[in-house]
Amino acid sequence: MWNSANAISPGNLLVDSDGREAKQFHATTSGHVIVFDEDGQCSFSGGITAGRGHEGDSTAYAAAIDVLNGRDVQNRHYPTYGCTIYPSGPGGQL
Repeated sequence: MWNSANAISPGNLLVDSDGREAKQFHATTSGHVIVFDEDGQCSFSGGITAGRGHEGDSTAYAAAIDVLNGRDVQNRHYPTYGCTIYPSGPGGQL
């Protein structure tokens, strides 16, 4: 999966082991995908699966691919399905 994602060019992948990037961009659920354009503007935000634990094509996945390929899309924000990144309680809130 990492190699497939890394093959998308131009683009940068990183491991956010301390959660700093997730907090900065308010990503609270695993599987949250954010795509920025060359000007640093958010072009897509959300999950690319149809539901938690699912994989394969979805409307959101198609929109993310269209954005990456420079095509205009009607909806750039989708819900994200997955596991909560941060625990609730003191210190766990964003």
